[in-house]
Amino acid sequence: PPSLLADLETGLLTLLESGELADLRFVDGGETVCAHKVVLQLRCGREVVEAIAAGALGPDVSAGQGISGGGGGSGGGGGGGSSTRTYELAAGSAASLGSLLRFVYTDEYELGAEFGGGGGGGGG
Repeated sequence: PPSLLADLETGLLTLLESGELADLRFVDGGETVCAHKVVLQLRCGREVVEAIAAGALGPDVSAGQGISGGGGGSGGGGGGGSSTRTYELAAGSAASLGSLLRFVYTDEYELGAEFGGGGGGGGG
């Protein structure tokens, strides 16, 4: 049978990629990146979640939920619930945030073309 660790690794990646149950949305034009406060708090600490809430990554635009969260990025589907907070990122930031979140959720990273090519990998 699968181990708890294997289930967590697979489950976290699935949550990130699908955006299911996400309570944070980050939008950059047409790209949306979704995240989960509980994962960020477990992996990065409460201070990171508080900093996001304070606008460290961009202003909270949740009141104007008219932003269309299309595809692209991590979890284009989004959580969509009333408790989901939406933050507007600076232009061009969604891809970088998506890569950072992938590392936070999986301990794996990939260097894109903007960083000199190929892939990377991290284990943990």
